Amino acid sequence: MLRLFLRDVVAAVEDHFGCTVTGVDNSAEMLAHISDRVRRIHADIERLDLGERFDVVLLPSDLVNHADAAVRRAFVAAASRHVAPHGQLILQCQDAHWLRIAALGPLSRSSELSIDVTALARATVDGIEQVRMTLRYVMGDDAWTHAFALVPLDEAAIAALLRDHGFDAPVALDDARRWFAAKPRR
Repeated sequence: MLRLFLRDVVAAVEDHFGCTVTGVDNSAEMLAHISDRVRRIHADIERLDLGERFDVVLLPSDLVNHADAAVRRAFVAAASRHVAPHGQLILQCQDAHWLRIAALGPLSRSSELSIDVTALARATVDGIEQVRMTLRYVMGDDAWTHAFALVPLDEAAIAALLRDHGFDAPVALDDARRWFAAKPRR
């Protein structure tokens, strides 16, 4: 189902906006699930330097919440290297409050997908809150897990991170305030 979702997103972007999509991931397996219409780049995002600029750079999947501060900065620096002067960065962040209160057990249920928190640990590392979590997804007969470590970042911390890399203050794109857009400072 993830494969279908990615293909649908790419097709919608290409068809609606008339643009070419470049997809970057350090997982060849993940790239294999993306539409053949996508220019695929197998690389670590944090070290990426294509020598190109794009109208939109997307940092989804809560990359801005990465547990390692150096990696967080590297993700935003890579975005800064690749966004055109008139373009914008669109990023997804995790809800800081939710990270602080999440509990083991059911997270989300629908007729198509169920998500459970199956492992959860909170710790302070070098003075920074960290949350380590494993989610289990079930969709029909398919099931998979995703383990990750994130830091809860409030909007001020995200704005400071973006400002440090040459972006204007971010603007929320949704009511949940999980998606933001930021333009390069001129």
